[in-house]
Amino acid sequence: IVEDGTGYLKFAVTRMPDSLLPDSIPSTSSTLATAFNTKIGTDSTLGSVSFTPWPPTFLKWDDFTDKLKKEWMVANPPPTPAPKHEDEKGGKAGNGTKGGKA
Repeated sequence: IVEDGTGYLKFAVTRMPDSLLPDSIPSTSSTLATAFNTKIGTDSTLGSVSFTPWPPTFLKWDDFTDKLKKEWMVANPPPTPAPKHEDEKGGKAGNGTKGGKA
């Protein structure tokens, strides 16, 4: 998402190294920016990284995917079906003649 010239990226870490303490994560922002730039094949597309919210949310995998699905559905709602025509609404059926007489 780009807003007022600033790009925002949401990402998830699925496995952290055992030696990485959560409190030390903010100090890894330049390393993370370099890793993202390398992954997308540029030198400086991503200039800096900040972690919000802080402290981060730690979720089990199933909880994470459920949350992602809900956020996706809010951001990408299914299209609203077109309104039905009067003759498709299931009203009373006539006998096929004008004036109601057979």
